[in-house]
Amino acid sequence: ATVNSNTLNDYEEGNWTPRFEFGNWTYSTQQGIYTIVGNVCTASLLLSWSNKSGTGQMEVRLPFLTGGVGEDRFCVSYGYLDGIDSDGNKQLIGTANGGGLNRFAIYYLNDNAQPSISLVQNAGVVGQLQASVTYQISP
Repeated sequence: ATVNSNTLNDYEEGNWTPRFEFGNWTYSTQQGIYTIVGNVCTASLLLSWSNKSGTGQMEVRLPFLTGGVGEDRFCVSYGYLDGIDSDGNKQLIGTANGGGLNRFAIYYLNDNAQPSISLVQNAGVVGQLQASVTYQISP
């Protein structure tokens, strides 16, 4: 691969307001920070909620659209979570549903099986999610 000498000069950082894509949530905390170097964004978030209703997939809104090679694979690190269905504390992963979206979905891994999507209706009425995600942004 070739590297443009200006790639590392393409730097941005800031704040954003994370939220879940589906369902109706009463948030206690919505904090997010991001850093972009070139076309790679690392976003960290803290979501706490005190009430929720609705149905749908557990998806978190990201600060920028996904894109580029590997657009449907993220590196997500969960620092803490409470109230999110993980089928008995199985490993959680995060992935996009394709490029050009601005959210990632929370899946849990069962033993020797395909990942299963976490659902809003299975989340706790109260809970907290702390996570960091690194992904390529759309050019």
